Amino acid sequence: MQIAAQGLFFFILSLMPRLLRLPFYPSYAAFTFPFVITASALRLSLDYYARLGVVLHEFSQYLYYFECIVASFFVFYVTLHFCWFFYKEWRLSGSKV
Repeated sequence: MQIAAQGLFFFILSLMPRLLRLPFYPSYAAFTFPFVITASALRLSLDYYARLGVVLHEFSQYLYYFECIVASFFVFYVTLHFCWFFYKEWRLSGSKV
């Protein structure tokens, strides 16, 4: 399952340059899911293997850090786009707060 999760991560990462050229829609939130879920899966897998006493290559820890950075970047990116989207909607509606 971990191999499938890593495959999903890198497959979606390879699609992101093309997907990010699309105009922003609230469904952009779906971009964050595969990154966050695969980083979480890797963390849980590394913890599980550590409890079993299995020694993994140091690369797996660096891979986890890389996935966390990528996931954080996309969560931050989508959050900024949502803020900008709601700000523009608020300005267009003419609301006074």
